[in-house]
Amino acid sequence: MQDFRKRIVNLLAKSALTSLPRKDTDKLCLLLALAERFERGRDYAEIEVNEVLQRWLNANSPEGNIDHVNLRRLMVDFKFLARSSDGLAYRLDPDGSGFTAFSPEVLELNIAELIEEEKQAIEARRAQFQRDS
Repeated sequence: MQDFRKRIVNLLAKSALTSLPRKDTDKLCLLLALAERFERGRDYAEIEVNEVLQRWLNANSPEGNIDHVNLRRLMVDFKFLARSSDGLAYRLDPDGSGFTAFSPEVLELNIAELIEEEKQAIEARRAQFQRDS
């Protein structure tokens, strides 16, 4: 779990995300953070998935070179989202291999809260450094 915390903090808390991570392990961490934005058991139209992803990108990668279409594809490819056979609906896939790559302890984390707490801690350290300088 400490490895996950370190990876997700490095990806999302220390600076804005500017591109997709190269390592699959980091992509999985990022996609798990994204999956937290979807409700279990609910079907989403493609446009709704795109809206969720775009809002997340606006908050975490405002000037990055990442688009919501790539994220949606990765969410499906890494088995966080399942697409209906007719391609019209998406659903969080809690049994998908994306989720099973993580320990139960990691799956219980509130990643958004973890990132926000870390951002606040970083800001407090910066402010302390400026006061001390």
